[in-house]
Amino acid sequence: IPTGSVVTIAQLRAMYQGTPIHFSGDAVAINTVYAVVTADEQSGNLYKNVYVQDNTGAITLHLLNSGGFYQGDSIRLYLPGCVLSPYSGLLQLDSVDVNNNVVKQATNVYVAPTPTTISALIAQTGITGTLQSKLISLSGVEFASTDTGSTYADPITLATINRNLEDCNGNTTIVRTSGYANFAGQRVPSGKGTFVGIASFYSNTGSNGLQLLIRNTPDLQMTGARCGST
Repeated sequence: IPTGSVVTIAQLRAMYQGTPIHFSGDAVAINTVYAVVTADEQSGNLYKNVYVQDNTGAITLHLLNSGGFYQGDSIRLYLPGCVLSPYSGLLQLDSVDVNNNVVKQATNVYVAPTPTTISALIAQTGITGTLQSKLISLSGVEFASTDTGSTYADPITLATINRNLEDCNGNTTIVRTSGYANFAGQRVPSGKGTFVGIASFYSNTGSNGLQLLIRNTPDLQMTGARCGST
């Protein structure tokens, strides 16, 4: 697969100006993006979607076929055949074929989550925001008391469920979990602590479209005393 001209993820995102961009080896000189996979499909919480980022930003890859990407994969992404366009406000690179568009460079590459806050996420997860699709961490957060004791999703009916995450200042957002996730039947933590996940987006949800996605439950360390406890 030829390399051609290389762009960063930030440069790729900036190319979208309201009209889908169809990459072609003949018509478009930009051919390559280097990135690291930060979230894959293995837990079942994602399907035909993976998240990648470099040191300039992050983006969602929508796959033609499930599989082939794994968290920690360093990849060279060949753009011809792909389409840059939004899905309900989430900018994605669509029609990615792992066999034709990806050259794996390395495995088990660690990407540190970006520390942030719920209010900053709400402000920066739109198409032009700097945090959309990023791996992030939130400190001092807890699931709403109305959700503690409940499961992340419904593994029986396979229904996707939104749970509410909040900080001690009253800021809230949604944590969305698929009923197909292998942790769907686990109960959400009842304590306060650190949440690590993907800052995704869907325009029809609350919190101005922000919705957080869990890669797997060990990413959540939430065993401390809840907000307001003495």
